[in-house]
Amino acid sequence: MTPAAALQIAPGVVRITLPIPFELSHVNVYLVREEDGWMLIDSGLESERCFEALAAGLAEHGIAVQEIRTVVLTHMHPDHIGLAARVIEISRARLLMHEAELDHLVMIVSGGGNWAQAGLIRGGVEENERLSILRAVSGMRDRLTSLRPDRLLQGGEMLDTGHGRYEVIWTPGHSPGHICLYGLESKFLFSGDHILTDITPNISWFPERDTLSDFLASLRKLEPYDIDLILPAHGEPFDGHRAWIADTLRHHDERSGRLLELLRERPQTAVELVPGVWQGPGFGPFQKYFAVFEVLAHLEHIRRNGIVEADEDREGAVRWRPLA
Repeated sequence: MTPAAALQIAPGVVRITLPIPFELSHVNVYLVREEDGWMLIDSGLESERCFEALAAGLAEHGIAVQEIRTVVLTHMHPDHIGLAARVIEISRARLLMHEAELDHLVMIVSGGGNWAQAGLIRGGVEENERLSILRAVSGMRDRLTSLRPDRLLQGGEMLDTGHGRYEVIWTPGHSPGHICLYGLESKFLFSGDHILTDITPNISWFPERDTLSDFLASLRKLEPYDIDLILPAHGEPFDGHRAWIADTLRHHDERSGRLLELLRERPQTAVELVPGVWQGPGFGPFQKYFAVFEVLAHLEHIRRNGIVEADEDREGAVRWRPLA
């Protein structure tokens, strides 16, 4: 169920829920009171419908777009950064994002590093299906535009709003430069897509990286924090971050175990493993893309831990098998 369109979480903290045309149906953006205006955390998808919903949500709380002084992006996925350029053009706000995320965005917008095709080939996806998936993925990439941040973050910075301090926590995994914001006074965690209400974030394969290891380490980084409320990009606010982290660590361990169990039956490619992990009706192009890349991320993780090995054929497809 989509949350209410606009909600005051606490004095000086507002959530606005924006519609997006995807399976999750909505994205939450947040406003935090600054000394002379507001800080916007994420911006929503670039679409007229999304912008109208943002403006209406702001107006409901007596806020004009022009009062936004700072835009902070948790990561560069289109439903999080799409409206940033338009908001900044209207408000003249300063833009903050992690330096690794800007590098990732520049690489994608410039058309470099076609790892999507490389991953689908590596995953053993047949050419016709591969082309269908790539068409869908390229449509999403077309929604991304270049941005010029005023400040690049590395993690560990303190943002002083005048109404509270917020620590920037670098949490790579879902994306290379994903960040969360932690309120030192409020004990709120603006978690982006790192911690979500009812689902685990997609962790995708990327060349030369163990993205699942990055994600698991980022989760453990948050365990010591004293967090009263998690404010996610999708779903309702909730508490109990340590229990959520424990459940998610267990989930990924079980998924890796399930893949190993399937590989003990016979060597398989990532796309062959997908039905053994997710049962039910067939996937559309986007779902298939996410499924194959998440399986590849898990396989790469357990390969680096000496549990499986991979054999690549002449077409570039990789078939995996257990080491013992």
